[in-house]
Amino acid sequence: MPKEIILPEIVDDVNALNSIWRAILPNEVKRWAIFKYGTIVLCHDDDKDPSEHALEIMKEHGPVVSATPLGDFDVGYANPPTPGWVVVYSHPDIGNYVSPAEMDGDDAPPAVNIGMTGREKRHEDFLALEIVHVEAS
Repeated sequence: MPKEIILPEIVDDVNALNSIWRAILPNEVKRWAIFKYGTIVLCHDDDKDPSEHALEIMKEHGPVVSATPLGDFDVGYANPPTPGWVVVYSHPDIGNYVSPAEMDGDDAPPAVNIGMTGREKRHEDFLALEIVHVEAS
């Protein structure tokens, strides 16, 4: 049984989360925005402002709609040595990091529990539409 998802109002440590994304993402990805509940939106176009791009993507692809691609997710392990998981969605530029601490310390929680945790964060970020960090290297 997944634990009840209680999201903080803002990512506890944006700098730590940004460092995790730097470790997880391929080196060629240099631009992204992180939202209030931890959702990341990548920006591959150097001519676009990452925050404007992220808001545009989240407005269209952020809500959770069951039984549609907006409700789907895939779960993968974060790149070692980073513990935790990455949840990705139907839009390839949206993702969430889920830490082991968010999964009640389970060594191997079911992927559906991890995915639901990430998906809830994404939905809350869709509702808030508040960016807390922009990386534009």
